[in-house]
Amino acid sequence: MRYYTNYQLDPNADDWSRFIDGSRAKAIQDFIEDAARGYGWSDLKSVWIGEGSDLTWYKHQEDMIELSVAFPNVLFTLWGSGQESDDLWKEYYFGGKCQAVKGEIIYPTFDESQLKCLNKECPSCYGEGVLHADGYGSIGCPRCNGEGEIDDTEMS
Repeated sequence: MRYYTNYQLDPNADDWSRFIDGSRAKAIQDFIEDAARGYGWSDLKSVWIGEGSDLTWYKHQEDMIELSVAFPNVLFTLWGSGQESDDLWKEYYFGGKCQAVKGEIIYPTFDESQLKCLNKECPSCYGEGVLHADGYGSIGCPRCNGEGEIDDTEMS
């Protein structure tokens, strides 16, 4: 069974801005194209040109180390998003070395001030077009009791 990952590769933005003349970018591009022909680096080439979706690039670390050795003064950042929802990671390559970090999904704590009415029939409170779950009367707006008109007598 294959495991698919989406990849994105960028050289460090500071480094890249120094390559404005294109000579360094062209050198990297040429190196990757030559390697793709000679060493089978077609996945790296796909990622480099922005077509890194749904790949099974199992030897990405080996390829990236070789690229990093060839361009030791460039910090390359490789992002990965696997087919498992929590498989998010980032790898930094510099001078033939790698630092790999796992992504963290962090949910904000509950904040009552962020609660919003989900009743689209409450234009007087929250405006037209707010979606709601049809058929669930318990989702009525606390300000208008789901009737569309504000009842200030119940609000303190």
